[in-house]
Amino acid sequence: PDTPVDVFHTNSLEVLREDIPGIARAGNILLSVRQLNSIMIVDLEEEESIWYWGQQRIQRQHHASVLKNGNLLLLDNGTFREHSRGIELNPRSEEIVWSYGSRKNQRFFCTFRGGIQRLPNGNTLITNADQDVAFELTPDKRKVWSLTLRAPNSGGDDDGSQQIMYRMRRLPLEHNFVQRLMQLESQT
Repeated sequence: PDTPVDVFHTNSLEVLREDIPGIARAGNILLSVRQLNSIMIVDLEEEESIWYWGQQRIQRQHHASVLKNGNLLLLDNGTFREHSRGIELNPRSEEIVWSYGSRKNQRFFCTFRGGIQRLPNGNTLITNADQDVAFELTPDKRKVWSLTLRAPNSGGDDDGSQQIMYRMRRLPLEHNFVQRLMQLESQT
């Protein structure tokens, strides 16, 4: 229409570390292309998209990633249906094997940002960036904890800027950043 749009807006990119048998090989790229309501795998050597999914099934998704079992994890923002959901997708069968957010008692809505991360313990961390909320779910979808961050001036600062939580990520204790924070804390 009248609005300029970044048609190929890519909000996540992951290099595949291992093959996804029958779909892709290590070194291919998993992309989340928001405006096309699609996730796709691209073979850079062949310069072509070798797998895609999503049109008519997801809306304005974010943060697609490959799980250790070869399935894909993503946040389906659901911009036009007005509720979001976390999805685990089997790329071979194109079947959604796990989801959270479709049932009324699970509803959350994150229009155009957010994230999802599968944790080493099998739980899932979801960031609802619109509400500045993150929560962790067990595999059977029980909420373990929820955190709401309210910026002191979340309506915008004097300079017109706004403070937001885009995506939360859990880091292991062994991570260099976490270790450095722990060192700083012990020095105070």
